[in-house]
Amino acid sequence: QKIKCNPEYTPRINYLRTIWPKYSSLYANFQHGRIKGKVSLVFDNGDRYLGPYVDKPSTCLNGREINPMQHMGVWKSVDGTDYEGSMVDNHFDKLDMNGEYHITWRNGEEFEGKCIDGKRHGYGKFRFHDGSI
Repeated sequence: QKIKCNPEYTPRINYLRTIWPKYSSLYANFQHGRIKGKVSLVFDNGDRYLGPYVDKPSTCLNGREINPMQHMGVWKSVDGTDYEGSMVDNHFDKLDMNGEYHITWRNGEEFEGKCIDGKRHGYGKFRFHDGSI
């Protein structure tokens, strides 16, 4: 007997990035004319990134951008939201978060757990601004 199930989650279509972000300032070390190591970037929209510089994202078979390096980067949005995780780099896209993240909002609320396609997904811990979990 077959059981028909409706999918609870349908992944969105992923498109390859064609536009590289524009920096308004860059603080970094250079080696042989290339950026190396940790950087501090300010983007044109005011967002900030602190962490290792990644030349360009790698792409897996289904078109998602992946980063083979394991590192911890921090992205600070102009709206006061901070994103931390091993997939946070200078190519970070809030709408395409896939993996484990620690997110802190301006009001003090925090989420630590998994995200898929920019949304909280699966198990995680959410701490409200009053400290309750």
